[in-house]
Amino acid sequence: MAKDSLAPAQHAHRHLTLTSFQVDDLLGEGNYSRVHAATLRPTQERYAIKVVDRAKMNRHKKADELLVEKWVLSTLRHPTLLRLFHTFQDRASLYLVLEYIGGGELWSVAHASPLRPSLAAYYVASLVGALQFLHERGIVHRDLTPEHVLL
Repeated sequence: MAKDSLAPAQHAHRHLTLTSFQVDDLLGEGNYSRVHAATLRPTQERYAIKVVDRAKMNRHKKADELLVEKWVLSTLRHPTLLRLFHTFQDRASLYLVLEYIGGGELWSVAHASPLRPSLAAYYVASLVGALQFLHERGIVHRDLTPEHVLL
């Protein structure tokens, strides 16, 4: 899903705020962040917005990890890595506007019904390819879980 129109260097709406989006369903939740489905009001394009609670991020000492995540997602291009299109902030939160992937988490899909071996092999090969791509660039993913694999 290429949405280069929202890439930070090219985006016409350089001053996005949370009100620029219709924020919808909660897609996932972590220790210091939540991810929601959202629609950009002017274009009606779907995105995922990661909302990082500044106070919790600082309490968990995750600022450096968030900077690395931002750099990886905004800089590196690989078919199986999410794209980061824009960031913005307010007093309480940091916002990452991400590519929306609507197939759900691997964990939920795998627990709803058994995966066919050929499909499981495809998912594993895709993960290995993404990890190899990252490792070749000196990046180690330290939180790879089925809940973090989007389909």
